[in-house]
Amino acid sequence: MNLPNHGPMRATPSEESWMVDRLRKSSLYRLYRQAFQDATGLPLTLISTGPASSVPDHQPFCRHLNETTKRCSHCLAAHRELRTSAHASGEAVTKTCFAALTNTVVPVRMGSKPIAFLETGQEMLTPPEENTLGRLQALCQDMRFSPSEFSALMSAYLATPVYELERYQAAVVLLRIFARQLSDELNRILLQTDGVEPRIVTQAKDYIWAHLEENVRLADVAANGHVSIYYFCRLFKATVGMTFTEYLGRQRVELAKRLLLESRLPVTQIAYDVGFQSLSQFNRSFLRYAGESPTCYRHDARRTEATA
Repeated sequence: MNLPNHGPMRATPSEESWMVDRLRKSSLYRLYRQAFQDATGLPLTLISTGPASSVPDHQPFCRHLNETTKRCSHCLAAHRELRTSAHASGEAVTKTCFAALTNTVVPVRMGSKPIAFLETGQEMLTPPEENTLGRLQALCQDMRFSPSEFSALMSAYLATPVYELERYQAAVVLLRIFARQLSDELNRILLQTDGVEPRIVTQAKDYIWAHLEENVRLADVAANGHVSIYYFCRLFKATVGMTFTEYLGRQRVELAKRLLLESRLPVTQIAYDVGFQSLSQFNRSFLRYAGESPTCYRHDARRTEATA
């Protein structure tokens, strides 16, 4: 059974956790994560949008700073601010912490709402300055580190390599592209068949796909399965995790996405070719399920590819 749904585009925290877990387990994420790390040398994790309760520990310095019971409140506050900014803007956000280490999070969206972040960083992009070292020393004094702890911490910090700024910026562009691909993957996950659904639901999906470009009516789909509309609606939502109308809209939007990227057809023609009855209906549905207008989707995807 697919994701349970409590209303269109209103995922609960448990549902968001389910989606993030499915994305982490997807072959697309696992393959890209390994390729990204091998190519850039940067870490990559997929995290939920919930409140940050811990900080990344990609660098030895950060592990040293947070592995004791003292834990650094500055690190946690900076990480929370990073997530909050990315969630509010819906865009990639890069921030540099008090220790001159740079972190980036890139939202992965379901429609217009971020449901996860791709996170990388804890990289030093410029050599540390004297005032930065002074802040670290003052912080260690405030946290009552012992002389041996302070020595180990500073040794780890000074051993942190400096990552080239241009390479880091290029890596962030790659993550923006991948975030879009993960959003598309999430839509495919929500629409996929798990192989154990009732025959009536499988027949309905086949009927919808075969008549996607037509005016698909609920009554016709139910009649094709020889069941009442009431029974079909209950069974379909319980099995698929979304209403018939939402499933139909998502399928049409997914087809429209491919046409927007793979053809030069006008948006208006694509709208009618995938089965929408008006351009305004198409624009509303596309914005709802893709998080942006069809024109912006086509433009942003091509601009991102050109940048890469």
